[in-house]
Amino acid sequence: GLNAQYGYLMALAGEGNAEEPVYGSALWKYDLRSGTCTEHHLGDGVRGAEPVFAPATEIGTDAAEDAGWVISLTHDTTSDQSRLIIVDAQNFSAPPVATIHLPRRVPYGAHGSWVPDSVMA
Repeated sequence: GLNAQYGYLMALAGEGNAEEPVYGSALWKYDLRSGTCTEHHLGDGVRGAEPVFAPATEIGTDAAEDAGWVISLTHDTTSDQSRLIIVDAQNFSAPPVATIHLPRRVPYGAHGSWVPDSVMA
């Protein structure tokens, strides 16, 4: 829906098959107005899930559209460890501002998750 300047997505490293797509080792931030793309490299052997954008302020304020964070699950195929990373959307190619090491592997996928505030209250 809404008119947006930025879109965030995970890279794919190949077609794979319908059951197991080949996830890439980067997240992408597209500027839908200029056509530019900024990459957040996850590391060799690290795959990312579909990123979710968390705004820093309420939508509709005067803040820049990309004022906030991009959140994604990642899986290191070498160590078999999962992490949740938080990336500054305005400094997208920089290292994450936070990395949460998870105690066990979490499956990642091509669809982000959203939970309404009312569920969390």
